[in-house]
Amino acid sequence: MSLAHGLGCIFWGGSILLRDEPTVSGPSTPEEATLLAASLGYFLVDIVLCITALKDWESALHHTFCVVGEICVLYTGLSGYIIIAFLFIAELSSPFLYAFETGLAPAGSLSALICQALFAILFIGGRLGAGSLMAYSLLSNEEVPFLAKVSCVGLMSISALWAARIGRIGYNVLMGLFSPQKAPLPEAATTAAAMAGTTGC
Repeated sequence: MSLAHGLGCIFWGGSILLRDEPTVSGPSTPEEATLLAASLGYFLVDIVLCITALKDWESALHHTFCVVGEICVLYTGLSGYIIIAFLFIAELSSPFLYAFETGLAPAGSLSALICQALFAILFIGGRLGAGSLMAYSLLSNEEVPFLAKVSCVGLMSISALWAARIGRIGYNVLMGLFSPQKAPLPEAATTAAAMAGTTGC
């Protein structure tokens, strides 16, 4: 389900971003609202799963901030474009996380290492790099709904926590490659999936 949401945000969201006029606080188009409504449904279901089955409180909090922002944008009819841009950036790394979490890229293999590297680069570069610039545009715009700004601050804070965790794991993996005293790559790869947290936007 999370992979379907991620691919939807990447391909459907990407096509919307290419076709629609870029705006931070402008009116949402019907297609933008439809994608946001579909994403909202995913996050509501995933919050229940995170709390009841996975006991993953960080992801539940992350998804709650997403829900607050999307409900606000759908209710006001404003800022749909920038929120979809956030979803697009956030989900770019998800397919690579899925590949090594599910064993599609076998642990310890070159393909797993490549997927982990791309995941880390896209997560940190996207959420903290491009995401920070977009967050500044959103927070500095007086016409953006208040709850959308609250959602943005919450999501950026959690993303920074996850990025720091991923950065530490990446450092350990590199040390494992070049130093025999460090943990071998397969162990580091398994740890990466466990510590990175879920990343559905």
